[in-house]
Amino acid sequence: MRGWLQFWRGKRHAGRREENRNKAGTGNADKLPIVLRVRKKSRLVRAMVTELSDGAELTLKGDLSQVKTVEAGGGCLTSEGNDGVAVFPLRKDTLASVLAIIERVGIVNRVQQIEIRKNGVLQFVSYDWLHDGMTLVDEGLPCAFLDQLVADGILSGYEHNAH
Repeated sequence: MRGWLQFWRGKRHAGRREENRNKAGTGNADKLPIVLRVRKKSRLVRAMVTELSDGAELTLKGDLSQVKTVEAGGGCLTSEGNDGVAVFPLRKDTLASVLAIIERVGIVNRVQQIEIRKNGVLQFVSYDWLHDGMTLVDEGLPCAFLDQLVADGILSGYEHNAH
């Protein structure tokens, strides 16, 4: 039964993956040179938010029905049914509330797209629920940080993008 369920999920999301690959050219995502192979998705998002938190902006797109506007950590939330977009400022004073929101939302199951921009430049992006090949970072992120994520088992590895 388990194998069938995994097969069905793969078939169900295959069309969405192709749509998201077509959207990947937005911003400068197609120019981000490092592709991540993700093992622990929610831990990766928390690590990226923490690492890039000083003066950055986090954007989440997907089912954000678990987020209330008043608790948005100084952010902005627009929602229609189960589809929503939330933008949170990542500063030292908002970091704890944003991390709590990420935990409550359930990044893995509900958030389809994640972006972190610093000074208007895309630093981290993930399409298709943090699917392999769809999670990219800018080369400005220290390799020591990425190596530590591999050592901690959050990533299985990373490689430079051929684009």
